[in-house]
Amino acid sequence: MTGPTEFDWLLSQLSEHPTNVGTFVPRSFERHLRIMHPCYMEHWRSPQTKVRWSEIATATGGTVPSLLRGLRHGGRPPQAANGELFCEELAKQLWHGSPVLGIMPIDDCLLLSSILANHTTTPHELYFGMWEGDAGLQYPSDTLATLLLPYHRRYHICARAIDKVCRTFVAHEHPVNPDDRIYQVPNIWWPKDRAWYVATEIDYTWTYVGCSRACFDAILACDQLEAIPTSPTEGNFAER
Repeated sequence: MTGPTEFDWLLSQLSEHPTNVGTFVPRSFERHLRIMHPCYMEHWRSPQTKVRWSEIATATGGTVPSLLRGLRHGGRPPQAANGELFCEELAKQLWHGSPVLGIMPIDDCLLLSSILANHTTTPHELYFGMWEGDAGLQYPSDTLATLLLPYHRRYHICARAIDKVCRTFVAHEHPVNPDDRIYQVPNIWWPKDRAWYVATEIDYTWTYVGCSRACFDAILACDQLEAIPTSPTEGNFAER
């Protein structure tokens, strides 16, 4: 069992109220990023196509930050106050499927983890945490601790290598064949050397990363991820 002091650094670095980025990712990192989870366009007899938030923002006459500022709690882009798409015909042209709240797509997570693995000295020693309120998941039997963070979310924490980030938390209902199991990306994860920290809050459709300048540059340089700079003091919906 991991002692409580192992997580003291994290508890001391997060805000208590869910009003800004620093609520969910430690403020001590040199740089911070917001990775947008994509929307999707459905195609008959073909795979889904990802739609970037920047495409939606441009089509609706704004930017990603302005689009974020127009969203309600947990909003999926773009929504009006009553939850109706404010431009239905445009929406049909741009996307059919919104991001799932609180879940980073597995392919995006794998891509992100491949970058992050190069920016830690402990890629085989990571902590993964999953929010306890997800009743559809099976938690590992070797859970190290149950961690209550200052914003009143409780997580089951286990230790794994980075290549297990998408192969740890499995749904209760799954086929007998392990290769067909349904997995979910952790809500929080970081390496033992604390070189970076990743957080996907259950009510949002984006993921926060705190990291070094070199890691920040590497993520921004990845065209397959829609990442934008942020800071611990920026509001969760890009309010200043």
